[in-house]
Amino acid sequence: MKTKSHKLFFRIMFFVIGLMLFAFGIAVTIVADFGVSAWDAVSVGLYEHFRLSIGTWMNVTSLLLILLGGWLRHERPKLSCMITSFVMSGFVDFFVWLMNGVSISPWIGKLTLFLVGVIIISIGCGTYLVGNFAPCPIDYFMVALRDKFQTNIRTAMTLCEGSGFILAFLVSGPIGLGTLLSVFIYGPLIQYFHQHAKELHQSLLYRFP
Repeated sequence: MKTKSHKLFFRIMFFVIGLMLFAFGIAVTIVADFGVSAWDAVSVGLYEHFRLSIGTWMNVTSLLLILLGGWLRHERPKLSCMITSFVMSGFVDFFVWLMNGVSISPWIGKLTLFLVGVIIISIGCGTYLVGNFAPCPIDYFMVALRDKFQTNIRTAMTLCEGSGFILAFLVSGPIGLGTLLSVFIYGPLIQYFHQHAKELHQSLLYRFP
């Protein structure tokens, strides 16, 4: 019983900490104003057109991704993924509110802050996935693309970000050089940090059986 409770504790810990880092990284890239990742640009674009909150539009796009993922996999959409979306969108709205008014002017500062945000997002994504709870809708969609086209995670993530890039353009989201970079860099970074997060998780289970 103790072993099971320890395993569940570490899974929850990695899940929650990962989502917090993920959300904080998103907020950092928004503040950097260098172009956010493609699907975040969709949410920000919808927010600028219709208001509500960025987190609310993240939930709307999340539902769209879940429905598309279910269609691609010929299965009932995993609406449980919305739990992850609700938690992360809440964190995003909180961190965006916390950093309200922060402005970076020189382009080198914007680039630096953007890259910091990208690394935080990648660490967060790689970490929360270790929890093995309901995946983030964008990851569910990415896996659906991987299975549909029989490819690897890196290529599937590029396809996922590419489709988001097109939609972000259509809703006039904050597309910039950072958005274009995100199409290619998230896949390798998430894969790298996920591997290290898994190793840390295994190490903790070994040290605290």
